[in-house]
Amino acid sequence: MRFLTSLSFCRYISCHARSITNACLAVVVMNIAFVLTAQQPDRTAPQVIQSQIPKGRLPAHYSKVVTPQQRYRIYYIQYRYQQAISKLEKQLDWLKQHRESEITQVLTNAQRARVEQLRLQASKQKQKLIPADQFKQKDPK
Repeated sequence: MRFLTSLSFCRYISCHARSITNACLAVVVMNIAFVLTAQQPDRTAPQVIQSQIPKGRLPAHYSKVVTPQQRYRIYYIQYRYQQAISKLEKQLDWLKQHRESEITQVLTNAQRARVEQLRLQASKQKQKLIPADQFKQKDPK
């Protein structure tokens, strides 16, 4: 409320009128907040979601109980959270790379070379393993 009293037009208003002005302003702000947070009607939500949101997967057993409007609202929620999760996963990948580079900087050059040799040997070992598709049994005819 200190902000309201510092406004230039408030300097010339009496104390009683100023408190009425503050109360009216508070009511207007509350009404705006209510309108902004009010739930949108269901008829508009599916149109927006259908055109912008890719289809997702409903949680187990939901498909038997939800309406089409609820289905698209769920898809929209999943889409919104997936965007946030993707951003966080990118940050996590960056942090892991940064961590590995800092760990590597602790080693001496000789130690780094030895670690690289060990990694190459491990990758060659993986290549020597028999692929899983060779273990498939042939269909009896």
